[in-house]
Amino acid sequence: MKLERLISEFSARLANGAGALFVGSGLSVPSGLPDWSGLLAGPAEDLGLKLLAQDNLPQIAQYVVNSYSGNRGALVKRLRDTFGKPLLPNHYHRALSVMNVTSIWT
Repeated sequence: MKLERLISEFSARLANGAGALFVGSGLSVPSGLPDWSGLLAGPAEDLGLKLLAQDNLPQIAQYVVNSYSGNRGALVKRLRDTFGKPLLPNHYHRALSVMNVTSIWT
């Protein structure tokens, strides 16, 4: 699909209240949060793993949990440490807040 057509069709869907977005964790990087691989890097390194760009990140997360006999504690701690501090919205968050989207998939 050509860019012009994509923009036209997406704009029409937004105007009709039927717009949807698919966004990844990188959207919050400008606010100081890690992307998905950055979030897993610490727990993976604790187990002697070095993450690569082509790694299956959900599989790595499951490996971390399995390595602790099914205990999600290492991942939960990382999440609490990461998200337990005040953060400010970035320009992507502000753009999302004014868009007429009905669904956001992450």
